[in-house]
Amino acid sequence: MIKQYYIFIEGVIDKIFMTKLFGERLTLLGSDYISVEYSTMSKKKIKSYINTINQVEAWDYIFLADQDGNEKKAQTLLDTYPFLDKDKVFISIFEIESWIISGISKQNIKKYKLKPIIYNTSLITKEKFDKMIPANLHKIEFISYILDDYDIEEAIERNESLKKFYTYLANKKAS
Repeated sequence: MIKQYYIFIEGVIDKIFMTKLFGERLTLLGSDYISVEYSTMSKKKIKSYINTINQVEAWDYIFLADQDGNEKKAQTLLDTYPFLDKDKVFISIFEIESWIISGISKQNIKKYKLKPIIYNTSLITKEKFDKMIPANLHKIEFISYILDDYDIEEAIERNESLKKFYTYLANKKAS
């Protein structure tokens, strides 16, 4: 029985996204979940963290990373952190912003006068996402508005890497 679930994320935007959209599901997987912002941690500390989690039967984890144009990112992570389980590593293609924008509702597209979102959002980078943000909004504010009216069904159709992650969580058995 999983009592503690760890989700390794790169930073604040990832944390907002995961908490808002998947926090409830993660709570069902364990009695609690902890977000670990690993981008500021040393490789040695990350290795130690993962190794410790692997040694405790009642703990489990997911490791998220942006592809950032590196098509071999998953393999790079597995090489860097040998204790990682490849089935628990999820790469957002291209970046987490692609997962965020993939679920923007039709109402928000109209409200913020955006061009209709392309069917495949996998090529959306931070820079492309930032250009979509209305001038009168801060990035976090814009993300919050998107997530408040997020269309997960559209999102998983528009982004294959998000669909893979979503399917993993949906099929994961609660403890």
